[in-house]
Amino acid sequence: MRILSMAILVVLTASGCKNKDATPSGANVLAWDTSKSTRASFAKVVVGARKAKDVTIVAHPFEGAAIKLRAHVETADVTFEEDGKPQKFDAPVSIAVTVDDANDFALTGGKCDGPDFQLAAPGAAPKEMIVQCRIKATKPKADVGVDLEVWGDGKVGGGAGDKIEVADAK
Repeated sequence: MRILSMAILVVLTASGCKNKDATPSGANVLAWDTSKSTRASFAKVVVGARKAKDVTIVAHPFEGAAIKLRAHVETADVTFEEDGKPQKFDAPVSIAVTVDDANDFALTGGKCDGPDFQLAAPGAAPKEMIVQCRIKATKPKADVGVDLEVWGDGKVGGGAGDKIEVADAK
């Protein structure tokens, strides 16, 4: 009887670890393009020829957790007016992120800010723009996020202090 009680406890404990709200593979968790820009001067942006890149991302929001994502990123030369002056930069123009393996996390609220100018050395002009994105990642006893940065040259990385692995998609 004692063994049966322990077995039931183990089964109940293991079944309680599943997140009923976990995001399934293939779900789209972030979609951004220039129409969703938070930069007011970008409302009338002129987008040149697009360059596309697909990457795989493994985010580690904390030790022992791995969230696997895929991102399709498009960048282009963009022209817009800011403070009465024409601006021309390389910038992200479209970002789409889907789930490969949410690792029992519910991934929600994907949104982006920017594009903003990438910081340059003092006295130097910025050469490209950057879009910063965040996807909320929750499950029982965990409320974290995945921070992504996309540069005008198509590079994808994590926010400051985030552990993110990025590789070209195969």
